[in-house]
Amino acid sequence: VLHVIGQYEIYIENYKNIIDFNDSQIKVKTRNSTLIIIGKNLHIEYFNHEDMKIKGRIQDIHFQM
Repeated sequence: VLHVIGQYEIYIENYKNIIDFNDSQIKVKTRNSTLIIIGKNLHIEYFNHEDMKIKGRIQDIHFQM
């Protein structure tokens, strides 16, 4: 489940793992694909085994099969 709150916050539930992250791109493995978030000053505010919150200037969100 993906919740986008404006251009500055994303809340992700039921992800598998974090593949890669830096301040301009975050890749998260989901059940069926990879979620790619592109932006500026991106950071993972928190994460646990169930959900995570990403903040920063979000410019693009897409899924890669």
